[in-house]
Amino acid sequence: MRVFCTRCGAPNEVATAGRMVNCSSCGNQFLPARPPPKPGSGGATVALIVVAVLAVPCLLGVVAAVALPSYMRGSVRAKQSECKSTLKSMYTAQRAHFAERDRYTSLLDELGYRPDRGNLYAYFAGYEGTLEDRRGQSARSSPNDTGVTVDYATHPQAGAVDVDDVPSLAGGVQLGVAGSCPDCEVTMACAGNIDEDRTLDIWSVSTKDRTGPGGEGIAPGEPFNEVNDSSR
Repeated sequence: MRVFCTRCGAPNEVATAGRMVNCSSCGNQFLPARPPPKPGSGGATVALIVVAVLAVPCLLGVVAAVALPSYMRGSVRAKQSECKSTLKSMYTAQRAHFAERDRYTSLLDELGYRPDRGNLYAYFAGYEGTLEDRRGQSARSSPNDTGVTVDYATHPQAGAVDVDDVPSLAGGVQLGVAGSCPDCEVTMACAGNIDEDRTLDIWSVSTKDRTGPGGEGIAPGEPFNEVNDSSR
């Protein structure tokens, strides 16, 4: 590598930069400067920085596009689990009531079970009767209650849900007790708004062995999704 003396300017050949050099012409000892960067190397560094800055938001967008739907599905499933779990508990209570009295009931006081507070779904054990009012911190109940409203004290933004919102149910069963006990059956349902639209998410459970609209079998005690609001 050629370097130039800092005193006389004479060229000197050296093998390694960064070490003291004795000038072959004037004997001056000097430390050669490091070679300047190659043309264009600074521009390449800046270009890489710019690319990185632009790529990060794009990468975050891709991650969000993949993760957000998965998160939304998980959130919906968590909300639906409330309904399925409560319907199973209501079914278990109905079976215990039948074992003791040879009949089912639509009255929650007779059933000995009321859904826990904080419910996002309304629950119905029959068409007739009243609903426990859960608009306040203290619920207003009655011996004639056949269901409960959404807990509006916990979910003040939830839309109104009523028993009339329950559609025709899978298997042709009717809501509440049907038939003459002990040869009878009971079907219960829940309905709730789990997203921002007006469609309700609706499930049912029955003591009857049913067939769904797609020909699928629905076993007694198995919650069935009558209207899936998560797919809309």
